[in-house]
Amino acid sequence: MVQHRCVEIAVLRISDINGRFQTLQAGHERQYIIFGDSAYKRRSHITTYAKYQNMEREAVQWNKSMKHVRISIEWNYGVTGSLFRYIRYSDKFRLLKNGRVSKIYTVATLFRNFHVALYGSQSSNYFNLEMPRDMLVNYIRGTDF
Repeated sequence: MVQHRCVEIAVLRISDINGRFQTLQAGHERQYIIFGDSAYKRRSHITTYAKYQNMEREAVQWNKSMKHVRISIEWNYGVTGSLFRYIRYSDKFRLLKNGRVSKIYTVATLFRNFHVALYGSQSSNYFNLEMPRDMLVNYIRGTDF
């Protein structure tokens, strides 16, 4: 598990996602942030759970609400791993040794999205959402649902 965390933090650093988010949003009034787990340090566009003793009610509520959202996002990775078992084998899917990892995972995620468009997902069931009948066609076209 420690090795996994080190890889995640290395990928975060290499990707410069915080800097990219900052650049993309420069000059915009509304600023979005990425929510990560507690292994990540807070940055201008990355946040995590509130961590301090004797938290105020708002911080406790923030942590509670983000925990529920984070769980639903973790389902996506689990579904992708279930549909495409290759990405679950860490010995074959080494992040820093295989330059094709991002391409493989991107394609697996795209196919997972196709699957969700056709059959729904654990997230849509949890939030009681009905998938539009033409969702896959609109997703491929890049049009609104």
